[in-house]
Amino acid sequence: MICYGSHDEPGSLHIPDAGLLWEKGIHWPTPLVRGTHYPIIFSSSEAAYESAESHTFPFDIFSSVFWLCSEYAHYQHPDTDQHGRYLEGELLTALMPEDGPLVHRWVHELKCWLFQAFPQLAQEQAKQVRAHRITFDLDQPWKYRHKGLHIQLAGLLRDIASAKWARAGERIQTFRSGHDPFDTFDRIQELCPISHTTFFILLERRHLHDSRFTWRHPLWREKIASLHRAGYQIGIHPSYSTSDHQGLIEEESHRLKDITGEMPTTARMHFLRYQLPDTRRQLLEAGIREDYTPCRFATGGFPNGMAIPYPWYDLLLERQTDLMLVPSTLMDRTLVSYLSQTPESARELLGTYLKWVKWANGSFVVCLHNDCLSESEEWKGWSALFTDFIQQLITSPSNEPL
Repeated sequence: MICYGSHDEPGSLHIPDAGLLWEKGIHWPTPLVRGTHYPIIFSSSEAAYESAESHTFPFDIFSSVFWLCSEYAHYQHPDTDQHGRYLEGELLTALMPEDGPLVHRWVHELKCWLFQAFPQLAQEQAKQVRAHRITFDLDQPWKYRHKGLHIQLAGLLRDIASAKWARAGERIQTFRSGHDPFDTFDRIQELCPISHTTFFILLERRHLHDSRFTWRHPLWREKIASLHRAGYQIGIHPSYSTSDHQGLIEEESHRLKDITGEMPTTARMHFLRYQLPDTRRQLLEAGIREDYTPCRFATGGFPNGMAIPYPWYDLLLERQTDLMLVPSTLMDRTLVSYLSQTPESARELLGTYLKWVKWANGSFVVCLHNDCLSESEEWKGWSALFTDFIQQLITSPSNEPL
């Protein structure tokens, strides 16, 4: 017999109950991170953790999983960076990405504990191999072209005045050849199978961090329509301010429908900005059923300890919703802007994360931008790495040992 929070049955297995699951409201104290082999929270005792044959599981796994997956820490301590993105805080920082997808590791530990007590459970069915996913956030389809002659000339003069000779030369080369460095769409379509690829489309310019190319731009509309006609999944990339204003996500979704003829059902918030619970409620109201926003933008790794999609739980309403959260394991911008990686060191990091995903029978969702294949400025030297990794995701089976 397995008892949760009760020692009343002699000889039974016991999983401690920290009490979180019976709570009303949001006032639970932040749990401590412990563990010898990997991090755990809501620990019962270090002695239980060290005892492989203990009749008591070392921690309240149910409260632990709920704490991470519900993003309880963000409700309780909504600290944000300059873009309004949630900071990971002391507890989440202690749950480092190199520890792998912690929820999966905790479940694996529970499974081993149960197999030891009940050997007859050890006959497992073969796991279904999950498909990895390549996603592109299309923020800036063109770097220089299609912006109006006065804007292009002003940009060239600004580059010359600030002695940005490489960029000035790139502009001039674009004027001469007619090929824009960010226009990597032909290459993307060569590399990325329709069945594995999603494009998230930014359509508005409500903020300086949005794109100059809006839903009104005829060439951008045609590019979006062509990707849709080719059969790619097209999702909405709600603009920078949508998480701050009610109704904008649905409005922008209708803009996308005007181009493709279909309401989008997938989304990833621009700059990975969202507010709990309001943004996700707006996504649901707009007909979105898959949210690809969860991503550890500063470190990479496994958002909320997960490597598979899972339903969002509205903590304030105390109910599970129809919105599936799809965690992204790594964003291209993380490698360059936050981790200061080189293509060589990034290759090793990507390989490590992919091994963890395979071990968990998860899905590696990579968040890319069209400019990562451009070989322009900061992306010089990176296209070979991303090309190789895309091909690896397409051909790589899951369920490989770590």
